[in-house]
Amino acid sequence: MIAPFIFGATILLVLIGLRFTAWGRRTSIWLQSLASSGVETPPTKFSEWVSFAGFGLTVVGVVITWYTISLQNRKASLEARVKDLMDQISTTQQRLQTAARKHEDFAPGIDIHLTAPIRDISLIGNHINFEWKYAKHTDHLSYLVEVLRKDRPRLQQDDTIVDSEKCDFLQNRSCRFYATAPTSQRSQLRMAKLEASQGEYLWRVVPAKARSSSSSRPDDEENLVSDWSEYGSFSFYPSLISRITYTKRVIVGTTYSDNVNFSSVDATGNHKGHDVDLIRIMVEGCLSIFNSSTIAFDDSRCDGTVRAYLNNPNGYVSPAQYDSQQLRVVVKPFPSVAQGLEALSRKETDVFIGSLTKAQERENDAIIFTDGYYDFETGLFGHSVQPTETLDDWLKMSRRVGVIDNSTNHWLATLLTAEEPFQNKLSVVAFSSFPAMESAFERRQIDGVLIDNVLFQELKNPVAVDVDNDPRTPPQDVWSIQGLDRTSAWKSYHARLGSDTEQFAIAVTTDRAQVVLPRFRLLNTLFNLDLVHFGTESPQMGLYEPLQLALHSPQLVSIRSKLRTSNRLPPESIEGVSFPTKP
Repeated sequence: MIAPFIFGATILLVLIGLRFTAWGRRTSIWLQSLASSGVETPPTKFSEWVSFAGFGLTVVGVVITWYTISLQNRKASLEARVKDLMDQISTTQQRLQTAARKHEDFAPGIDIHLTAPIRDISLIGNHINFEWKYAKHTDHLSYLVEVLRKDRPRLQQDDTIVDSEKCDFLQNRSCRFYATAPTSQRSQLRMAKLEASQGEYLWRVVPAKARSSSSSRPDDEENLVSDWSEYGSFSFYPSLISRITYTKRVIVGTTYSDNVNFSSVDATGNHKGHDVDLIRIMVEGCLSIFNSSTIAFDDSRCDGTVRAYLNNPNGYVSPAQYDSQQLRVVVKPFPSVAQGLEALSRKETDVFIGSLTKAQERENDAIIFTDGYYDFETGLFGHSVQPTETLDDWLKMSRRVGVIDNSTNHWLATLLTAEEPFQNKLSVVAFSSFPAMESAFERRQIDGVLIDNVLFQELKNPVAVDVDNDPRTPPQDVWSIQGLDRTSAWKSYHARLGSDTEQFAIAVTTDRAQVVLPRFRLLNTLFNLDLVHFGTESPQMGLYEPLQLALHSPQLVSIRSKLRTSNRLPPESIEGVSFPTKP
């Protein structure tokens, strides 16, 4: 719309100039005589030639401007269409996911489905929130909930319906109560005698007629309007320390989507890698349970573990039998670092390790990082014929750069796109895993990758050969783009990390005692809320302090080189940088 207006206005101004100005009238008369007569007219003045040339250049400039604006408008229109199509795709995918969930929730013959908690999830605190979906739900229905203790089969089972606050799992194996929030298909059970109630449980729910009285009669079959649901399972513990000391297990989250030398699985399905070995040695070999309730660094146990590790050519091997004070690592893989950290913040795991970058921005009331155990540096790598190519030279044309979604590298890439010299030259493509990004890089679907330099050796190319079989030598047609550390984005990125260096570290969930104030108890019951108040006592860090001591112990320092070489990582020892730690 703008381009035709500018073109028309320019032509109008030129016509006005030809009609009402002296040079315009002279130029017009000269053009008319030149077109109508074969006889050459008297020589024109130099100023008239300049005027004619200026007129021609003006017309050419108008045409070029109009064409440029037209291309920009077409580009903007295409970008808008792409955005609309992407939005439509997202909407369609959401609808498909919703339809799939509905199909899974209500299979033929099953009209009630449990949504939380299910599949042996571990809950920390002083209460349990139950959620379910009933296909024929109405606001006039109530629900009967049954909770059954799984790990105390010798206790007596009681089918009497009681108030949820009167469930006593110290005396009885089971408890039945009406849902506290039936209209929202939810209920809450506040555990009494927390230490005595810790353990494993099953639960189920059944729709029933609305409760008309506080009758404590056994299950009235005529009040039930459907069959009982399937059983869900969960375990309950009042604190992280109680879960660890009760089960003698530490749940370790990790991800296999990045460098396989840090964490992966072998051909037999066993967990392996630098980080897996490290956390097993630290937890199983250097920590112990004291007085049935305290976890601490065990110097003598750590000595024996490290000596056995150094003398064993096969590396660390978990003990065949665990003594009463020893902890056992249970590895739980996640599709991505983001999902692993979310599970850690919900206290579903105790620690997370797996080439995880220590970042101040990732820490909160639920997550804290240990000191770093492996230095690295983020680099920009691309296909290039110039090994010394700089960032400014590489971005003379538009580039597509791949990153791992929601990683710290993604943070840096986003900051780069906001920097003025690169705003229109750099676009970011986020991938769910390193293999997906690696494949796109090999097929030249992206021009470069922004990754940790320890992942550089993982970049494969069908025609690339490592020099002297050195894993630290990059493929010959893949080079580092220089100048990344001289950008403003680099400084902003490190400000988000909270450090001038980049390091892998262990994320640990904290253990804070939660106290429900009396004035919040009624709101919790009525609206099924989680209004809690953190006590004024200093937070219990659980595994944090023992892991810090183990990480900096002479025993762990002595095996650092072997951990690297046995997992095909650079063998040189990298001294950890001491970060400010929380009290």
